[in-house]
Amino acid sequence: MATDQLNSDRRKNMPCSSATATPAEIAQAVLAVLSGTPLDQVAAEKDIESADLADACQTYQQAGLAALEAHAEHDWYQVSLELPTGDSVEHTMTAILAPRLQQLQDTGDITAWWFIRKTPGLRVRITPGNTAAAVEPVLDELVTSGALASWRRTRYEPEAMAFGGQPGMAIAHKLFSADSHHILAYLRQSQPAIGRRELSILLCTAMFRGAGQEWFECGDIWHRVSQTRPKPADVASSAELATQLATLLTHDPRPAGPLFGNEGPLTAFAPWANAFHDAGCVLATAGNDGTLHRGIRSVLAHHVIFHWNRLGLTLPTQTILAHTAAGVIAGSEVV
Repeated sequence: MATDQLNSDRRKNMPCSSATATPAEIAQAVLAVLSGTPLDQVAAEKDIESADLADACQTYQQAGLAALEAHAEHDWYQVSLELPTGDSVEHTMTAILAPRLQQLQDTGDITAWWFIRKTPGLRVRITPGNTAAAVEPVLDELVTSGALASWRRTRYEPEAMAFGGQPGMAIAHKLFSADSHHILAYLRQSQPAIGRRELSILLCTAMFRGAGQEWFECGDIWHRVSQTRPKPADVASSAELATQLATLLTHDPRPAGPLFGNEGPLTAFAPWANAFHDAGCVLATAGNDGTLHRGIRSVLAHHVIFHWNRLGLTLPTQTILAHTAAGVIAGSEVV
């Protein structure tokens, strides 16, 4: 609808070549650009002026973002939680908040939820959006008991453009929910079979491979992550970490593979690996059919950043992991 209006308003002033493009043709051109094809290339192929196509892309993104925000506000209930001074985010989530939310999910009052770490505490997103009557008494009770310092309802604004538009956001929400639950189960273990850094690399690799990304394409994803985590000049690379990652990055991370399969040492984490692998597969399908409105490697890189936040990896740890992983692949032979 937004694209149709755009073209009807603009046809009077368009050059002849752009004016002959139908709304459907311009919509296809916009989707091609948002999927990663260079704008000038698409403009030449579709016989549309580059400036007109750039304007159409901007209008399409703005209209889509507004629609997604309105949709998210209706479908998701978001609360910002502040913890008492000195309390652990992980203890609050695993021992106090998550069990209460799970009770609400078991009784059908809510259908899904996930969290993100946000100073001074947490942000929790719950669906459906009309769950205030079920959720707010629980939060009030936790404030009264001292488990929470305060809470407030806030508006959820999904990073729709970063995750590829509405189809990509739906995929992201499903993975966010699964990842949150698996992270909390992991954090409840006193001696997990693998460290969170190492497990994270395997999970992300499972997602990349599920998305059909080859060895050096995976390296490009890690490079994109590293660009959001600049490495200070005084932080030296670790040869030991590079050796560890060189091994981890070449492991078979399939849910039914030698690590996560029934006889594997990490079989307890197979459902977690499966969630990441499936997200990658669905993203690849969306990318291939043109419904993912951003390049798939950029979307995958954004998933890594959100996963690391939930998992609780510190910024220095994220930085050294991303740079080292990118460097290991860039300096390797083809695998």
